[in-house]
Amino acid sequence: MIKWAVGLLVGASLVAFLAQCNLSGAAGQNSQPPLPVPPSGPVLRLALLSPTSGELATFGRALRSGSILAFDQWNAQGGVLGRRIEWTVYEADCDFETARQAVEQILNDGLDFIIGPLCSEAAIAAAEAVEAKGALLVAPTATHPLVTVDGQGRTRPTVFRLSPVFQAQGQAAVRFAVESLNVRRAAILIDPNDDYSTALGQAFTAQLAMQGGQVVLSGQVYPSRC
Repeated sequence: MIKWAVGLLVGASLVAFLAQCNLSGAAGQNSQPPLPVPPSGPVLRLALLSPTSGELATFGRALRSGSILAFDQWNAQGGVLGRRIEWTVYEADCDFETARQAVEQILNDGLDFIIGPLCSEAAIAAAEAVEAKGALLVAPTATHPLVTVDGQGRTRPTVFRLSPVFQAQGQAAVRFAVESLNVRRAAILIDPNDDYSTALGQAFTAQLAMQGGQVVLSGQVYPSRC
C-alpha cells in the first residue's frame, strides 16, 4: 500500500501545483480573485479512470477529487483554450483485462482523453488500447517504463506518465542515503509478489553498488498475510 500512497501523493501534488500556479499568477497581478469567464469554445470531454470500490477506492477517490478540483478551477477561468471541461468517471481496478475493457468502453463512448488508471499493470493495458486508436492518456501514478514505451522500445506518442519510473526512484533513494545520510551499507525489504517492490529493490541495490555501497540484507515481506 505504501507505493499507492506515494504515487498518489505525487499525482495529487502535481494537480495542486498546476492549480496553484494558475491561480497565483493572477494573484500576483491583482489581489482580487479572478472573475468567472464564460467558455467560448466546444466542450472538452474526458474520462477519469480509477477504482470506485474495493481496497483501492480511497486512492481512486483522492485522484478524482484532485482532478475535479483542478477542472472546476479551469472552468471558472474560461476552460482550457476557451473550452469547458466535462468529465465522466469509469471504474478500473489494478488489473490488465478490466482496464483494457474500460478503455474500450471509453473510446466507444466517444471520449479520446483519459486521466488514469492508478497502477502500472492497468496503465499498460490502457496505453496499448489508447495508442491503437490515437487517443490521449495521462497516467498520474504509474511507474513502469512500458506505460510510455512499447515492447520494441518505441515511445508511445499519445501516452504520458507523471510519476518517475521505479529505476529513477531507486537511484534517488541511493543518492539521498549516500549524499545526505552518508550511508553506504543498507538493508532492504521487498514484497516478492509485487513487481513494483521487486523492481525498486533491484534498482536501489544496483545503484548503491555503483556508489561503492552494499545491500547487506535483503528481506522479504508479505503484506497480504498481515
